[in-house]
Amino acid sequence: MSQSSGPMPVLGKPAAIVALAVLTFNVCFISLYNISSISIALPLLMDEFKVSMSFIQWISIGYALAMGATSPLAGHLMRLYSLKRSMVVCLAGYTILAALSGLAHSLRMIIFFRALQGLCGAVFVPGTMVMIYQFIPRRYQTLFLTIQNVSLSLAPALAPIIAGVLIASLNWQWIFFINIPVGLLAVVLAAVCIPFEKGGDRLAIDWLGFGLVVAGCLAVFLSISLSSTPLGFSAPVIGLCLSGLCFLVLFGRQQKRSAMPIIDFSVLRNREYTLTLVGHVLSTILLAASPFIFAIMLQTGKGYSSAETASFMFAPALCAMVGAPLAQKLYSHLASKTVIAISWVLMAAGCLFIGLLGQVPLPALLALLAAQYLGLGMLGMPITDHGMRELPREQSNDGATLLNWICLLVTGLSVSVFTSIYERLNAYFIGHLAAAQACLESSQIIYIIIGIACLGGLLATFPLVKKAPGRS
Repeated sequence: MSQSSGPMPVLGKPAAIVALAVLTFNVCFISLYNISSISIALPLLMDEFKVSMSFIQWISIGYALAMGATSPLAGHLMRLYSLKRSMVVCLAGYTILAALSGLAHSLRMIIFFRALQGLCGAVFVPGTMVMIYQFIPRRYQTLFLTIQNVSLSLAPALAPIIAGVLIASLNWQWIFFINIPVGLLAVVLAAVCIPFEKGGDRLAIDWLGFGLVVAGCLAVFLSISLSSTPLGFSAPVIGLCLSGLCFLVLFGRQQKRSAMPIIDFSVLRNREYTLTLVGHVLSTILLAASPFIFAIMLQTGKGYSSAETASFMFAPALCAMVGAPLAQKLYSHLASKTVIAISWVLMAAGCLFIGLLGQVPLPALLALLAAQYLGLGMLGMPITDHGMRELPREQSNDGATLLNWICLLVTGLSVSVFTSIYERLNAYFIGHLAAAQACLESSQIIYIIIGIACLGGLLATFPLVKKAPGRS
């Protein structure tokens, strides 16, 4: 069903449109920045706190885990308390917790504050998507999606660069402090510019469903994380993972029977939405794993410093920024399916060639990374609009929430899985090769795996309906 059904509040004032565009960029950027920025600092933090990779990764995993476990509630909260109230409260909490993370002197406290930050951040990306499809006129929606996807593409690309500069010129605490001015600006914009809607007084939180989904997510994430410790894939770890999957299955079944579901899974009956959801999941693997593995490849495998690594990644990051407006330009002349396919080809080629030719000179590596980032920047807007515009407006909450939740789960799982794969590959190669060479061999294999996932995304594009360009 198309977006033509149902009333939509229209924001016609140019100043409000501009302010909401800035808010969209800020909110989406800080959400993913805080997942990716820490990757550049992991070697430094491992030395400073004297911990292993398996423990330090909880700075990232804790944030993604908390966000992923509570994100199914985002749409329900927006219906209950309104989008405006939800965004203002969560942005304020997020900013305060960023300051506390930077002031903390214990790694465990950093992990704790980051997890609370993830709770607040769960509403950000689905909130901006709901804003786009409920409050923004259709003629501006693809522009806002382009802004959103520029931000979502730039955040993981620029985060290591920003973090590297901050570490080199100040210290690692500023990775967190940089959130404060951005967060304060977002609070003001959300409070002033988001239209107010009265919350649903009769709605109540489905605590049984919420308990099932949180327990399931926690169990799955914890089992994946434990797999990279000496426990490995032991019976307790496998049992924990299976129990988490059972909780998630029960959550899905319970939601179908609930009168007030947290997520209305009937959106999956929409074929176009479901196919684009598969594409989002596969692109999230690249989004989560590539910056992390590439930083390790350059620092451990090739001996570059964190500052040098950050500077090298600037040009590929620019390609991600160029990708979204390029996709919007193509979108007015080509069908969304065609633009999506071109994006997947660029991403798959970049990943597979790094995997096969990872020991070529640095300029060639950066060119291949640039192709990845260009494709990633191009993909976000057309694949999101292709799926979301087919949902009725009253289901935009559920469509945005489900999309964000699944992608967050995949982000956290990707970090854990690829960390585990990297450590096991590196342990194998270290017995036969020098440390730097072992790192390169391990990283190349991971890039081949990511490239195969991109080919899967290309295959999922073929069944999409070919729609006329520039459809409004």
